[in-house]
Amino acid sequence: NKVQQKPLVEQTMLICYDEVVDLFNIDMSAPSGLSWKKKPNKFANDIVGKPAGKLTKDGYYQIPLGGVRVHNHRVLFVLYTGEDLSDEYQIDHADGNRGNLEEINLRKCSHSENSQNAKTRVDNKLGIKNVYQEKGGTFCVSVQKDGKRESVYGVKTLEEAKLLAKSMRSRLHLSFNVDER
Repeated sequence: NKVQQKPLVEQTMLICYDEVVDLFNIDMSAPSGLSWKKKPNKFANDIVGKPAGKLTKDGYYQIPLGGVRVHNHRVLFVLYTGEDLSDEYQIDHADGNRGNLEEINLRKCSHSENSQNAKTRVDNKLGIKNVYQEKGGTFCVSVQKDGKRESVYGVKTLEEAKLLAKSMRSRLHLSFNVDER
């Protein structure tokens, strides 16, 4: 007997201001930046006034909302702006510190923009964003935005490559430009 499986349907999560403003208070004394304003369901006893969410392995707090868990900074962004938020957008921490939940540090962005603000990867052998060494000893600078990659090959020195990467990031990434973290 074969069990027929239903195809997976990709669902988008819309965080609605009207829903979260009734459930949460912005509370910077709580680790997640949020505390419960009212009970989310009849089973949640003694929760009002207490910190909302649980810390996960990725270092973010997740908040139960509509049967799923969402990152706390997404809920905070909605509360700060009064704007509904769908999954097509990410929330970027402008300073790169996921623990900084202040309004000025959270901004709506695309996946591409959020990637531009990422730290230098730990497996980066040179420790310089967007630069790698070619087989002949020269360097390549490669910067991507919105799925389009711009590369310059044959850069003679590491210092030249570093300056070129900084210039390219500044031109392409605009306000999401981060030199090194």
